[in-house]
Amino acid sequence: MNSYADRVLKLIVMSDLHLFPKGEIRKGLDTAARFAEAIGDANRLYADADLCVFAGDVADTAEVDAYAQFDALRSDFSVPQRVMLGNHDNRNVYLGCANSPMVDENGFVQGYEDIKGHRILMLDTSEPDMHIRYSLLCDRRLTWIGERLAEAKNLRLKVILLLHHNPCAFQMPVDTYRLNEPDRLLKVLKESGAEII
Repeated sequence: MNSYADRVLKLIVMSDLHLFPKGEIRKGLDTAARFAEAIGDANRLYADADLCVFAGDVADTAEVDAYAQFDALRSDFSVPQRVMLGNHDNRNVYLGCANSPMVDENGFVQGYEDIKGHRILMLDTSEPDMHIRYSLLCDRRLTWIGERLAEAKNLRLKVILLLHHNPCAFQMPVDTYRLNEPDRLLKVLKESGAEII
């Protein structure tokens, strides 16, 4: 890796698309048109990106047709992509219609990519069939995170952590949607000894 482009990670993160089924406009908002414009801009300006992560709330109400709309609109996006879930998504619905989703060995929509000296760790904080504001990292997810962090440390990779729900308070209305029991995640992060940036 000699050139600047070979050394510098270029990561695109898009979140809260809140897509509706094809042709639907709600409250005067056409989220599909906005997403199509964003994809067009990303293709035009950032086609050299290493990865694009769609970081949750892909669909507004977790409808199969909304996920189909999502796949159609991003089908000609040239950048490698990964999809995470948010509180408006439903893991069971998404997995029932997704094409080659990112899934860990426990069935959670989470994974990682090792790119240019970095491990991008993408977490599933969603809870299907629970109150829309409810989010957590259960013991199985925390164990998985700890294992991936240990690998990153051994490989001397810097870690970028992505999750849909805020792990700490911002003192804003959005705080009602933050991660429950964030101290449990913080404990795993601290104990790992990994270089988290």
